[in-house]
Amino acid sequence: MRARQAGDMPARVHVDGIDVRIGDAHILEAVGLVAEPGTVVGLLGPNGSGKSTLLRTIFRSLPPTAGQVHLDRDDVWTHSVKWNAKQTAVVLQDAPTEFPLTCSEIVRMGRTAHKRLLEPDTAFDEDLCDAAMELMEITSLAHKVFSHVSGGERQRVLIARALVQQPRLLIMDEPTNHLDLHHQLSLLDLATKLGTTVVVALHDLNLAARYCDSVVLLDRGRVVAQGTPADVLTTERIAEVYRVDVQIIEHPTTGKPHIMLC
Repeated sequence: MRARQAGDMPARVHVDGIDVRIGDAHILEAVGLVAEPGTVVGLLGPNGSGKSTLLRTIFRSLPPTAGQVHLDRDDVWTHSVKWNAKQTAVVLQDAPTEFPLTCSEIVRMGRTAHKRLLEPDTAFDEDLCDAAMELMEITSLAHKVFSHVSGGERQRVLIARALVQQPRLLIMDEPTNHLDLHHQLSLLDLATKLGTTVVVALHDLNLAARYCDSVVLLDRGRVVAQGTPADVLTTERIAEVYRVDVQIIEHPTTGKPHIMLC
């Protein structure tokens, strides 16, 4: 993957006072977060806490009832879909699998945001896609049909597609769900080294503690706490939000918080 140029530095994300109402349901209420350029921010919380909804407001899929989302000084909801596609790449939990395309064709779709209609791929595009596939360890899948590979392999194909967009912001919603342990660790290790701003929803608190620069803990559509994993993930807060008792120790290798069920 090529080094970043001065004009495409990682974005600063500022979410301010986001409310989302769907019918009578208040999904998010006065939610805010800041992701500094090049950092990894984890969204944590139990099922139904609003993580996926918040991500959708950031990548311009679900209009908020109130509040704003800025990349640097730009309000994403005042810009076009094309503009946003050049800034932000998204990896969702459950992508459609009915594409009659090969894995390499899916990866090349990531270049669409940077092209005019029907503009052919260049040698640079091909090299970029090859590098992303190698990075995600899916080169052997290049000619396999996307719908015929495993869930974990599809997830890695979609992450490679996001990487070739060369985004200033990478959003991932539970990206480790279908991955084995090796690829979970490899993916999050990669996220810390990309130089791209990353906002990622996670269920595994230990992965969040190990790889995230900061975390935002949500419960019932509200922010309970945000800050470093060590500051946010306390025994009292986990008991309050997740309704379980835990013990937290310092990991002997990383020095990060390590959470164990009691």
